[in-house]
Amino acid sequence: MRVHAVPPSGFCRTYVITGREGLMVVDVGSVGAVEDLARFIRNGLGCSLNAVRGVVATHYHIDHIGGVGTLLRACPEAAFVLFHRNAAAYLSGDRRLPPMKNWLSGLIPAFIGSLRDVSRIGHLHVESLAGIPLPGLRRLTKAPCPAGRIRFLDDRGRTRYPLGFDD
Repeated sequence: MRVHAVPPSGFCRTYVITGREGLMVVDVGSVGAVEDLARFIRNGLGCSLNAVRGVVATHYHIDHIGGVGTLLRACPEAAFVLFHRNAAAYLSGDRRLPPMKNWLSGLIPAFIGSLRDVSRIGHLHVESLAGIPLPGLRRLTKAPCPAGRIRFLDDRGRTRYPLGFDD
């Protein structure tokens, strides 16, 4: 296996793990970042999106999952996204995303610092408001992709379903 850092494209750093069985993507970012990722997979790795077996989301924030659905629609039907087990409770409405603390002291400087990697409007485009932990947005959010393509880690940190990726 090998880990490849995708050139910066938006607010999130994206990585591709190559293995015998295909590719695993870590944190897709926005819709525009998915376009950059697809170009990197084709031109940088010499593969097609048919080689993508899944996506790992390190956490459930919009800058990390905003383009998941776009990527999965371009990948084989068996490709999935792997979320932390708590995301299941967020999606079912049984749990709220923890509220963002330190907006001014944390988020805004991080946002401004990340702007250097936003080079086109697509880097700001997201499919859903899922992953924004602000009061009142829960009603407006939806899962970032079809439920049948979502998997979760269990309580022991293992997947509930085998990844099928270099074991």
